[in-house]
Amino acid sequence: MKIIFTLVACFTVSLIAAQAAPPCALYTAASSDTWITALKHRPLQQQVLLVRQRFTCDARTRGMRPIGDRITPTHLHWDTDPRPEGVTLLYVVDGQVIAHDSTAQFLHLVTVQSVKTLDLVSGRTATALYGYQGVNGIAVVTTKIH
Repeated sequence: MKIIFTLVACFTVSLIAAQAAPPCALYTAASSDTWITALKHRPLQQQVLLVRQRFTCDARTRGMRPIGDRITPTHLHWDTDPRPEGVTLLYVVDGQVIAHDSTAQFLHLVTVQSVKTLDLVSGRTATALYGYQGVNGIAVVTTKIH
């Protein structure tokens, strides 16, 4: 009886953990563009939920190594960063760029109820809007509060 209870408890804990932290994909430039294109054809509510999930995954990703003069002070410890390297989006909420380490702030601001519009921008348009920061794509969110 004790063994069965332990197994059920372990299964329940693992099920809760799986719901709290969905598996994250490491995106390449091509797969990120495909993700953006596919997301554009979904209803706004689904877009919001999937962008929230992608933000939490991007927060656990190091981002691609910058090239040449694009190295900033945040890239000084690149080789010691334990996070995996992958393509991350730029997130802009009501005109403000949200850093990947601001997960709580992003998830508070971007909810299904609060989002008025969600624009996903990629390619040359993204680079034209935000330069090198937008090279991998941008999620531009306008909330109803703004």
